[in-house]
Amino acid sequence: MSKITLNGKVIDTEFKVIEISELQFWPDNPRIYSILREVSTDNPTQEEIYEKLLNFDDHVKELVQHIKKNDGLIEPILVKRSQGINSVLDGNSRLAADRQLADTFPRIW
Repeated sequence: MSKITLNGKVIDTEFKVIEISELQFWPDNPRIYSILREVSTDNPTQEEIYEKLLNFDDHVKELVQHIKKNDGLIEPILVKRSQGINSVLDGNSRLAADRQLADTFPRIW
């Protein structure tokens, strides 16, 4: 177990591998929030968030190529588990890019 400091608060952390299918986008992430302003619903679905990230964020398209070139993620995704839900606090774009690769190349990714 290790620790990180966020907003002056020390938080216990652990590093582990989690299947991307078990991760959820965090709608309150500033990047996602700005992209979702155009969605007319107050509670966007995970699929709506995923589609918006893929279609409106060139950064995600670049990440797809970067992840493919490096045979996987280089930077970890920061996840908070609460009430059985794995919410991505940092790395929503990486999650979208990784899911795009898994959807495109399911047998090798």
